[in-house]
Amino acid sequence: MHELTRQQTAVMTMEATCAESTLLANILEALLSDADFVTTLTAHGFDTLPRVLYERLLQGRS
Repeated sequence: MHELTRQQTAVMTMEATCAESTLLANILEALLSDADFVTTLTAHGFDTLPRVLYERLLQGRS
């Protein structure tokens, strides 16, 4: 029974992490569609995204 509880907890944690990741990707996509936000990022030296994040954003568009 202990193993079942451990696995259920792991699944719930993974589902929560996936939901949070999707939410953050959606927020970031909305922010990156704002030209003023992108200009501010670029002005502060943030002109690239980590590859994994970029790929995740591309997945959301297809």
